[in-house]
Amino acid sequence: MESVWPGKNLDLSQICLKGTVSNGYTRFEDGDVLVPKITPTFEASRSVLVDGLRNGAGAGTTELHVLRSTSRIEPRYLYYLTHSQPFLKLGEAAMYGVAGQKRVPDDFVRNFKVELPSLEEQRRIADFLDAETSRIDCLEEKYVKTDEVAFERFIANLASGVSRSSVWDESLDNSLPLRRVVSWVKTGATPPGKDESYFDTAGDVPWYGPASFGLSIDIEKADNYLSRRSVASSLVPIFPAEAVLLVGIGATAGKVGYIDEQGSGNQQITAITTNGNMRSRFLAWQLWAARDEMREVAPYTTLPIINNDFLKSLPVYVPSLAEQDAIVAQVDRDWRFYQDMSKRLKQAKEKLAERKQALITAAVTGQLDVTTAGRATSELRA
Repeated sequence: MESVWPGKNLDLSQICLKGTVSNGYTRFEDGDVLVPKITPTFEASRSVLVDGLRNGAGAGTTELHVLRSTSRIEPRYLYYLTHSQPFLKLGEAAMYGVAGQKRVPDDFVRNFKVELPSLEEQRRIADFLDAETSRIDCLEEKYVKTDEVAFERFIANLASGVSRSSVWDESLDNSLPLRRVVSWVKTGATPPGKDESYFDTAGDVPWYGPASFGLSIDIEKADNYLSRRSVASSLVPIFPAEAVLLVGIGATAGKVGYIDEQGSGNQQITAITTNGNMRSRFLAWQLWAARDEMREVAPYTTLPIINNDFLKSLPVYVPSLAEQDAIVAQVDRDWRFYQDMSKRLKQAKEKLAERKQALITAAVTGQLDVTTAGRATSELRA
């Protein structure tokens, strides 16, 4: 299902022998429209028109409806029908199954009623939508690229500000191993057994896991909250406020966070507190800038592991406290600027998606005269 994306994002790179997909797969051909059955892929409007298959045939997950055009319908027009609001909203309402596993039934797709204009009109509508949605897609790509460039610029400025490129030079006075600037390094734990009394959603001490880490050093959401029993019995370590957290093992090893209140974490989380030579938020941003670096140089075989001994030996940049404060203030400002811009770009993309669906819906339901609309659009661009 991860390969099913509209337009050029459709992934047709996987090639296999016909015999290996004779059972347990959905077969399709060039010109077919593939409609995802399952939530949330269906609601995300990820139907695709297949074209360019090797030998003209393909196979995929059984979580696909395959729509094949007859001589009465243009394949591109059928494709756009599956992206119209009536099809998506009524399909969502017809879903069956438990939450997270709901599916659009075959009967809904088979019995979905449409009024078909002439083939000539269908092709005219499809040509119009091809042109207009392509322009919308190009604008969306520009928004995505702008966001990527801005994020890369933030990373580059941060890496420069915390001097990650020079810390491995041991001759520098302000490059020290991490152990010289920390007072405490502790790995989290999980309360023993399956006793639910160890946790309390109304508890005061958040308990973090890898999923708690977001894009920046700001922790997003606790996995759970410790009960008073867990805290009182010292079953898990309590991380003090202003601790730096790091995912030490697993696919997300190297992710870094910062907490401004006390918390705890599972065994994948390492907490660091600094001494008087290092501001904890400065260290957090510096380790965040070094997350790929840590994964590359940490000693491990298969599963990424950043153990405490390696972490303590990692060289870090240690300017004066005043300079650290100034760098942190600038980095925080840069991050807020990027966040604000990224949020605006996301909102703009959402509006484009809304316009795209509204345009498709109006065109395939006859609310829009594409001949007049196309001429008016061309005149506006001119």
